[in-house]
Amino acid sequence: MATLQKTTTFLAKLPWAEALATFLAGIILYFPLDNQDLAKITWAIGAILAVSRLAYERKLAKELEPVLKLTEITDLTQECSVDELRNLQRVYLTITEPEFRPVKDLIVADSLDALMKLANDKISEPLAAGEFYGWLLPMIDKASSGSKIRALSVMMQTEWDDSPTERRFLESSISAARRGVLIDRVFVIDEGSAPDALKNPAIRAHAQEEEPANFRGHLVDRNYLQRQDANLYTRLGDGFIAFDERVALVDIASPDGLARGKVVMGSAELGRLLRLHEQLLLHSEALSLKHGNAQKNAIT
Repeated sequence: MATLQKTTTFLAKLPWAEALATFLAGIILYFPLDNQDLAKITWAIGAILAVSRLAYERKLAKELEPVLKLTEITDLTQECSVDELRNLQRVYLTITEPEFRPVKDLIVADSLDALMKLANDKISEPLAAGEFYGWLLPMIDKASSGSKIRALSVMMQTEWDDSPTERRFLESSISAARRGVLIDRVFVIDEGSAPDALKNPAIRAHAQEEEPANFRGHLVDRNYLQRQDANLYTRLGDGFIAFDERVALVDIASPDGLARGKVVMGSAELGRLLRLHEQLLLHSEALSLKHGNAQKNAIT
């Protein structure tokens, strides 16, 4: 943003610099060189150029106004790509057809709205499947020793399948646990389905007998929870994964069966998710391989 502002400031000063240069040139022609006609022509040309440049600068500033508004809420000092913002400005200015003006302004306005939602509400727009894993996997990979990941799984169809993304998710999670990240996941499972669930290697890896020891799974019986704490049951949602007390990815059930989610950082929403996790732990028991041998699991 600072570079863009410096550019507009320079352009704003440019007409006056040109006017001063032509004025001085005219003075030299008029007095020392005694060429009054040429001095007057120089002054006239300088005035025309200055006015033309000033009009162009004002037009350019008006064109850049949406981009400047966009950069006002973008933190260029963090991990934001400055090159991408420059490319945005460049592409915006190269689209000169008047028929596209409403369209390109709408694109900038939509981007501005999305960024304002991030800045004010600390909640992203829903991420599609590729964006979902593109955000989640690097977050797990860079989690450091001593950090804590808390998660809730309500056993949606998109979870724990044999897809490459889910396999990578499990591998990244186990690797994080081995380097010292505590992963605490609550599974909300229908009554009697624990034996079948533990046939899934990804869920089985959360059992207390498995390694690493800080890759923990907890089991909550869905029917039991609905009977014992109906209010908590209604607040389950579709699941989430939270990284310390900093950020969470909230799952969103989708009709197409693909992973969806939104990133939240607001203290109120993040606090609600962490309290939900703590309350579910009160109704849970440690996931164990013994549940795989049970014909029916009822938490009482």
